Amino acid sequence: MSNDQILLDQCVKSFRGEHLEGDYEESTVFELFALSQIFKGRRLDYEEIEQGIVDGNMEGGFDGVFVIHNDDVVATVEESEDVDVNRRNQRLEIHLLQIKRTASFAESTIDKMIVSTELIFEDPSGSTVGSW
Repeated sequence: MSNDQILLDQCVKSFRGEHLEGDYEESTVFELFALSQIFKGRRLDYEEIEQGIVDGNMEGGFDGVFVIHNDDVVATVEESEDVDVNRRNQRLEIHLLQIKRTASFAESTIDKMIVSTELIFEDPSGSTVGSW
């Protein structure tokens, strides 16, 4: 095990002890740690970060999906109804994240994410929004 891996393990253990209570699988703890680092400096609390984790069979290759409108997390369909993108000076961020603790990952992971991303941004007429 390299020094970087040892240091990372210690940071994850420290994070767990400082921020999490209860039983969490090791993979979930790592995802929460990674996401807390990605969104460091943002106003996301751990509950919002947990809500963004989308592990499972039908997650499109993503481990985390976050929609942020003007610095506010949009976590539910009901909350998305309050987003008015027709007003000027609106900022909408969409974070589609894959989190790996391994030294490498398979190309199939990226392929799955590309297909899922195209489906997410496909408009009802069937054309893709923007260009890849």
